[in-house]
Amino acid sequence: MTSNTLLPSFLLPSPITPTSQTSNYSADMVSASPATVDFSESETCCTALEPSLSHAVASSGSTQSANFTHVSQSWITCADPDFSHSQSPIHTPKKGNLEHIDRAMDVILDKLGYNSVAEFLSSYIQQIPQGSSESFSNQHCNSVRAFLQGRTKAKPVKIVEQMYCHQYSYPSYRSSQFHKCNLAFSPDTVPASIHYAQCSISSWATQLVGNNA
Repeated sequence: MTSNTLLPSFLLPSPITPTSQTSNYSADMVSASPATVDFSESETCCTALEPSLSHAVASSGSTQSANFTHVSQSWITCADPDFSHSQSPIHTPKKGNLEHIDRAMDVILDKLGYNSVAEFLSSYIQQIPQGSSESFSNQHCNSVRAFLQGRTKAKPVKIVEQMYCHQYSYPSYRSSQFHKCNLAFSPDTVPASIHYAQCSISSWATQLVGNNA
């Protein structure tokens, strides 16, 4: 019966650069019977190999470090300092926008004394009767005119759509006010008496169309 002797790990041949000494020793170990194998030689080989292994590891580390330094310097030399990606990021960071909103709310509520942002918006887009424009600043008049005439980036209809589709604009099915959904698209209920924006806007639109049909 043939017996395969397991070799110590330090005597296994390298898959990349096997040495003749290790290969010959491995062949001798396999061909010899367990009774005739002298393991004292392996201890001697192990002791003799330790300085060589340490030197090889140190040399390998130095070579890899030198190669990495060379590659890094070559990359820096060849890199184009004016390079930039042609496409902007897919998702624009919004943290700064949220901070600006908080700061604007602080000014509107704390410094200007409005009870709510909605109260400020109502004052901002209030009617400016003919012949009374002197009571309003030119900045206010020009700003409202540009907004309501669609000459700003944020369109009035887009803001209405945002309010109508917002998750806070209709009652949750778990809310005690869920029955208010029945007032949506009401042809006769006063829209301002309906608390939820989606229901009140739909009723206002329904009555607007009905009155002009």
